[in-house]
Amino acid sequence: MSRNVTIFLPGDYRELPNEWARPQVRATVGNLKRALRKLGRKPRLIDTFLTRPDQSISKLGPIDDPMVGVFVHWTYGPHTCDGVVGKDNPLLLASNFSGTWPGLVALLNTGACLESVGRKFSRIWSDTDDWTKDRDFMARLDEWCSTGAIRYREDELHLSAEVSPEAKKVADRVVADIQKRRILALMLGDTSMGMINGYFGPRLLNKVGFAEHKVDQAWILERLTHIDEDRVDKALKFCVDKGVRFHWEEEDAEDFTVEATREQLRMYLAVLGLVDEFQADCIGWQYQLGLLPLLPPSDFCEGLLNSSCRPESSGRPIMTATEADQGNLVPMELMKRILLRRGLHPEVMFHDVRWGGEHNGRFLWVLLNSGSCG
Repeated sequence: MSRNVTIFLPGDYRELPNEWARPQVRATVGNLKRALRKLGRKPRLIDTFLTRPDQSISKLGPIDDPMVGVFVHWTYGPHTCDGVVGKDNPLLLASNFSGTWPGLVALLNTGACLESVGRKFSRIWSDTDDWTKDRDFMARLDEWCSTGAIRYREDELHLSAEVSPEAKKVADRVVADIQKRRILALMLGDTSMGMINGYFGPRLLNKVGFAEHKVDQAWILERLTHIDEDRVDKALKFCVDKGVRFHWEEEDAEDFTVEATREQLRMYLAVLGLVDEFQADCIGWQYQLGLLPLLPPSDFCEGLLNSSCRPESSGRPIMTATEADQGNLVPMELMKRILLRRGLHPEVMFHDVRWGGEHNGRFLWVLLNSGSCG
């Protein structure tokens, strides 16, 4: 394997998150360079964030040396994938294993994106201040430098588990329900922020009893104009009466106003209308960057839909996957149906693995949804 190693910086499309991440990036790149040099390698940094797919293609595409991407904050999958797909030079995704910023989520998501397009890669991380003193990290980095890959234990992974007769009966009833009426997902966009791993499409959805109907979010803009203010008033009163606390116009969130919340409730009510019109069973709602200057974020709307306790409720939640992630939507909807068949409360929420650490002698994983839709 070549002794030259190129380090690159996948970024967010939005400028501000990249600026916030710069101190962590500098520290992590410094650690990575020192570790590579200790192993006799010659690191070279592409000293700019890759914030668009075309930048990934132009900057990474011509490189044949081994490459390491640094993940210490949120980045978009295509800002790595599009520049490395179709190539076979060794690729490593590295993170500082910090729970302060979503770098680990970006690493895992980019890895899943690479997996979905068949591009081989390895992962590595360290939570120490000096990576050269982390023996396990250095051993793994040495393995990658020597072989082009890192192999982790897989003996703790299991692809199946025993299913009790009672559980199989419940599952059979859920399957019978789906065979009678296929599940329809209303997709308000897809592949949010480049998450190509989270979009399955009809070719895969149809095999597991799902169908999808895509509705452009531009429809929401027009339908907002038809929502009566009386419905918005009642929806806001419902939320306040149920104990929702709104931190309007606080420091660093001055644009979060009462009117922003009212607009979110209009969006919620407009989407309720779309669900009713298309008789959809569940929703995937994309975080659509192009709508940011026009509408507030949809997180609050998604959170309401995922609850049975919501304005104008039917008494049941409408499973809504944040960021239009069908990898969450499918198991959320299936779990809801399993819970209903078992006579249990049907609300379900899936979360990202954000971080993990020792606490009182146990290793705990921190799970958190992307946004506020939980």
